[in-house]
Amino acid sequence: MKFKTCSKCNKKKSILKFYFRKDIQNYRADCRECVQAKRRIWEKNNLDHYREYHKKYRLKNRKIILKKGKEYYYKNDGAKKRRDWRKKNKKREHETARLYRLNNPEKIKKKQQIQWKRIKNNKELLLKQKNRLAEYRKTNKFLKWRENYWKQYFLKNKELIRARHKNYYNNNKSQSYLRVFKRRRNVLQQTPKWCDYKKMLAIYKKAEKMRDKGIMVNVDHIIPLNNKFVCGLNVPENLKIIEDKLNFSKSNKFIPFLNYKIYGTKKYYEMLKSKNYKIRIKSF
Repeated sequence: MKFKTCSKCNKKKSILKFYFRKDIQNYRADCRECVQAKRRIWEKNNLDHYREYHKKYRLKNRKIILKKGKEYYYKNDGAKKRRDWRKKNKKREHETARLYRLNNPEKIKKKQQIQWKRIKNNKELLLKQKNRLAEYRKTNKFLKWRENYWKQYFLKNKELIRARHKNYYNNNKSQSYLRVFKRRRNVLQQTPKWCDYKKMLAIYKKAEKMRDKGIMVNVDHIIPLNNKFVCGLNVPENLKIIEDKLNFSKSNKFIPFLNYKIYGTKKYYEMLKSKNYKIRIKSF
């Protein structure tokens, strides 16, 4: 192997570490490292000229650049490299994506419209997208994200939310009165004379203390007060403190396996067998 001394750094290096000049059919006097260092200094001092030159070059040779980029991407397993880089630089990627969305809302809208038109006309693609969304919404990642997002939103926009509620209440007083009346009527109807109010108050106070500590919980009726097939009673045996997201997802449904998940089979059966507790099945 041939060696050559660099004219700039005066170091003896392999001939391969020198650029070959076609015009004189010989290697340069200065090595690659020195040439690159010189280029960087020039680029810093002449940024405007450098950017304009590269813009013009990219516009002229767009097809060639794209072709070369694709070839390199598939040859060097670009997809895997991209995934690895994303895992290492999650925060940076999220930040760049967020800034792009803020600066280019019209571009994103156009892209989404084009994509939706393509999916809308194809039934297979529509089904795939629906299934993908349904699977993602079941994952813990999505549930955690949604929980954190709404927590942060409520904390940031407390006054705005209160103003909205007040505005809705003032514009729809009759509807809100009716909703409150129905709820109170159901609670009164389902509360028997033998109900232990002290125990009930203790459960609600416990839930309130947990909420003050920052634990998002609600007092739930194990068997709902109002349902198509079954109605529970408003008694301590039918109350349980659970997470608010579980309570919202359950709503007024009565599904045995769902109750097993939330309350556990033993407690559920004990509550059903208790002497004081009764289930009133609606006639349908």
